Amino acid sequence: MENEIKDIIQLKKEIEDLNPQINLAYVSYFESNLPSIEVIDVSKNEEHYNAKLRLTSDYGLSLNAAGQYKNAIPVLEEAIYMFENSPYHDPIELKNIDFYEHLLFRYGAALRDIQEVERSGQIFKRLVEYYPQNDK
Repeated sequence: MENEIKDIIQLKKEIEDLNPQINLAYVSYFESNLPSIEVIDVSKNEEHYNAKLRLTSDYGLSLNAAGQYKNAIPVLEEAIYMFENSPYHDPIELKNIDFYEHLLFRYGAALRDIQEVERSGQIFKRLVEYYPQNDK
């Protein structure tokens, strides 16, 4: 049943079964399951918030890796917003989360790839400020 709304446990299980080497498999999975992902109640608890955050992040990263930069940008923006506004993450500790750094980097690179040089530069300046020891 394609229109069936899935819970976060089922979504997580199905994601684990996908081949991580095939970005388009992730993109296809997320797009066919958007109704289930969109209705995850992030106010329910930390597990639900983090599940939606991870699903959104992985979707944005998969779009980016598949070269769909224009589609990836708003999804990565949403994931970054969720990280920065999470009631479960200390904003001061946010810079210590490697996955957050990775999202910012991919977001900045996607902006660069569609010639959004000024916006991309702002993200990379932020990355340099947050992670001065990182050679990327």
